[in-house]
Amino acid sequence: MLRKRKPGSRQSPGKSLAVTLALLAAVVVAGCSTDSSAATTTSQVATTTHATTTTAAPTTTTAAATTTTVPGAASYRSESRCRITSSNEQTDLEANRTVVFEHFSCVVTATDPRVSGQVEFDYITTVEPIGALVASFTGTGTLTNDGGTWRGTSKGALVFWGGHYEIDPYNYAESVLVGEGGYAGLTDHELSAGPNGSQICLGWIEAQG
Repeated sequence: MLRKRKPGSRQSPGKSLAVTLALLAAVVVAGCSTDSSAATTTSQVATTTHATTTTAAPTTTTAAATTTTVPGAASYRSESRCRITSSNEQTDLEANRTVVFEHFSCVVTATDPRVSGQVEFDYITTVEPIGALVASFTGTGTLTNDGGTWRGTSKGALVFWGGHYEIDPYNYAESVLVGEGGYAGLTDHELSAGPNGSQICLGWIEAQG
């Protein structure tokens, strides 16, 4: 059954269209009133600053080795060929002692020419008690060559083979000689060993003071 409208309730087509348009306008206005502005994203580009590392090359200061050479300081080796040019023996029975006085003439050949040359030395050897196998000695003398003269003293000990002085003894000596002339200001130190006729020496020369 169709329901009938009440008199006066019927709407005109024009009025319905106006209402529809008004609703559409309201929706559009409402949509426009909505904050549709897109969020502005500011992307900051990260600026990376690379630290500049300056590596200084290591400075190496090498001090030049300073070698101080003392004038005349040197070691050497020498050999002596000797002969006894005079000998005098005195025996004191009461003191039980024999003293021998001798002069040695030697020709020395050294690796350092300053201590090569002619040696003239006087030695006093004391054998106590008489017949002892070991004796002590002291000496004074010179070593001379074209460059100058060495003058000094010697001391040491010797061993008698067979207990008799006539048998060639073996000598151990230490000598200190002071330079003169061209060797002034220098000192020669010698350590020697060997029989009377031939001795080997190791020595060194150094500046005095």
